[in-house]
Amino acid sequence: ALDPNGLSNTRTTLTSPLINFVMWNMSYHSEHHLYTLIPFHSLPKAHTLLKKHLVNVSEGHISVHRQVLSTWIAEQNDALMKGKEKAAAKAA
Repeated sequence: ALDPNGLSNTRTTLTSPLINFVMWNMSYHSEHHLYTLIPFHSLPKAHTLLKKHLVNVSEGHISVHRQVLSTWIAEQNDALMKGKEKAAAKAA
């Protein structure tokens, strides 16, 4: 099921000031989706006010990619095992 809660269904990635500048502070993704009318230059302040309520805050983009990839691999393995179990039950 999809999570309708804006505090938990998007991720903020804490990264370097250079990356934030180049990406117009879009690393503050949860804040951006919660309050779409906040200008990009005010997103860091919004993060300061909201951070204790945010569920998904990651330390850097490498950490995010590592987490997403490991979750995806686990889901693929689960689906593969369920498929094998279903095939074995059908064959029996």
